[in-house]
Amino acid sequence: LRLCDSLDLNTLNLLYGDYDLMKVFASIIRGLLIAKPDHELICVDFTAIEGCIVAWLSNNTAKLDVYNTHGMVYEFTAAMIYGMANDEAALHRITKDQRFVGKIAELSLGFQGGVNALMKMAKQFGVDMTEEVAEPNKVAWRAANSSTEKLWHALERAFHAAITYPGQVYSVADKRIMMRVDGDWLQLRLPSGRKIHYFKPEIRGSKAGYMGIDTYTRQWRFVETYGGRILQNISEGIGRCCLAEAMVNNIAPVKRYPIIGTVHDEVLTEPKLGDGTLEELIYLFTKKASWADGLPVSADGFVAPRYKK
Repeated sequence: LRLCDSLDLNTLNLLYGDYDLMKVFASIIRGLLIAKPDHELICVDFTAIEGCIVAWLSNNTAKLDVYNTHGMVYEFTAAMIYGMANDEAALHRITKDQRFVGKIAELSLGFQGGVNALMKMAKQFGVDMTEEVAEPNKVAWRAANSSTEKLWHALERAFHAAITYPGQVYSVADKRIMMRVDGDWLQLRLPSGRKIHYFKPEIRGSKAGYMGIDTYTRQWRFVETYGGRILQNISEGIGRCCLAEAMVNNIAPVKRYPIIGTVHDEVLTEPKLGDGTLEELIYLFTKKASWADGLPVSADGFVAPRYKK
């Protein structure tokens, strides 16, 4: 921190060689956020919130039980892939390598990712996974999560139908998700009542999409979408609703936890020393709204003088 603060580039180059110094600076940004005198940071974030939301919307009761009890979802997924027993005692016998396969499957396949997504995720963790290994893992995951696969297709059908018949309402996931086209917009209603809007929805050939910003080129164009991507939009949207609910209705009224920022699904508070506890903030953060009945929500966090990963 001191070297970066003083911009001592010679010493930094000596320490990091040809490593990109901008990445060095970026890696310390979190640590530069320090609580003011006589205060501390108490930060909490949701645990596997997107996975919980997908299991909730798809009524995947087996996975919901895991989230509501021991929480060993990566081990549970590994057991499904390898055809092993999935009771809690058996999950403790899952090996490190098996758990890794379960982890990358959960992180890459929930939004209709395929073999390439699985291989790419493994690569991000420094592991080369061949297509011959990835394909059966993908097939096994989808077989064990058939309710999620059905949800992808249901969302895609509803999206197509809403475009084809403007003004008609189409519901998915026990009416927790609703869609209709009103003028230039396809409105997707989340369980909280908040809406996601898609501009100028259209069907071109067999593909549905809307006008928006391309993720890779950053250009304005027709953006194709499909069931898994729609589910990702929904999952991120519901996660944001949970975060906003916790901040506005649960944390903000408790004045000793002033909110100073958010990072994705994490909230940063800066109470006076001794005025707050991590346990209380987690309690406030995970109190659910009435619209989220049955959604398993848990959180973790830390107390520190400076922000960290």
